Amino acid sequence: MLPASIQDCLDRLPELPIDQQREILALVDKLDVIRERDAAKDSFISFVKKVWPGFIEGYHHKIMAGAFERVAKGELKRLIINMAPRHTKSEFASHLFPAWFLGHHPQKYVILASNTADLAVDVGRKVRDTIGDTAYQKVFPNVAVHADAAAAGKWKTTDKGEYFALGTGGTMTGRGGDLIIIDDPHSEQEAKQAETKPEISWNIGGSVMQEFKMFKQNGSLTVDFYHTRFENQLIVDREENINAIKFTNLEGKSYSNSLQVELAINPLKTLELRFAYKYLDVKAEYNGVMQQQVLVPEHRGLFNIGYKTRNKRWEYDLTTSIFGESRLPQVNLPSGELTTKNRSLAYPLINAQITHVYRKFDFYVGGENILNYKQPDAIIDAENPFSSTFNATRIWGPIVGANVYAGVRFTIERDNEE
Repeated sequence: MLPASIQDCLDRLPELPIDQQREILALVDKLDVIRERDAAKDSFISFVKKVWPGFIEGYHHKIMAGAFERVAKGELKRLIINMAPRHTKSEFASHLFPAWFLGHHPQKYVILASNTADLAVDVGRKVRDTIGDTAYQKVFPNVAVHADAAAAGKWKTTDKGEYFALGTGGTMTGRGGDLIIIDDPHSEQEAKQAETKPEISWNIGGSVMQEFKMFKQNGSLTVDFYHTRFENQLIVDREENINAIKFTNLEGKSYSNSLQVELAINPLKTLELRFAYKYLDVKAEYNGVMQQQVLVPEHRGLFNIGYKTRNKRWEYDLTTSIFGESRLPQVNLPSGELTTKNRSLAYPLINAQITHVYRKFDFYVGGENILNYKQPDAIIDAENPFSSTFNATRIWGPIVGANVYAGVRFTIERDNEE
């Protein structure tokens, strides 16, 4: 859309002499070229449309373009793109984005790593040729490839910037990059070999229950113990690299011991009390050291009281759960230091519900996390969700506080078929 003042001139164009009409139309054409050029500079999607006339825009392209623009501005330091094949991932990330990036920063260094050197060099050739293309030069006329350093896999700009392409296993010792792109570093065969193996484990254990009388009412004591030893297991490794989560097949030892003791008593016919304790010893070998798996509390406790009136019209239920400490992964803080408090806190969780039965209707009201317990500092650097230190992988307790609910249930009875 043209500015109002220019549109006014065009509306009055027939009133002017022919030579002035030609001069104004030439200026308008020049203005369109400048506006199109500026749009391609500022917007990655507009740039793609400029250099790729057959491009058909999709919603996912806009998402990628927005991320690339933030990378070019230095606002986004790390970016991972996962999409199905044939969705323009490589064309955008490895070909067109480096060209647009060097248009803004012709003095910077770009490194591309791919599965094979041939593939990386082919992409480098495409980026180099795009920069020399007429459509590109209309957007970035001051950017050019140095004539004496224009090899497809290693070339320089006239502003001393550089593009370097290499395959997996190649060396980049001594090289630094302002923009580093890793595109399909593994072949299909390598990916197949790296597939996780099915879990194999041996389990042994048992359960013992003793019934007894208390207050002339039935009671029971149940003890369960199970031991599981894994021959193969998918391990979630947070120890090898604090900036990454590694999923790998078990290479060392891994086992789980589970002990649960439960006591159920009925002091009254309408009153039931239940106490339970659970111990979990779940360990795996990380870097040669047996450690408790992260976010798995070793100790848990439960107390439940249920009461029902004699006419069975009112039901009351209260459950208190106690969660013990668990090991937390060590991560980076915004200050650059590592976390030193790597154990969660023990905390209670209380839920309650009252139910009134009226004919075929159950009216109920209840609350969850009644004490309104919330984990302190659940998310690291929560104010900066796109920063490199934003981390939500250490959540071990409630983060939403108390919750109150109410509802109605209607029972549809079904006639027994003879």
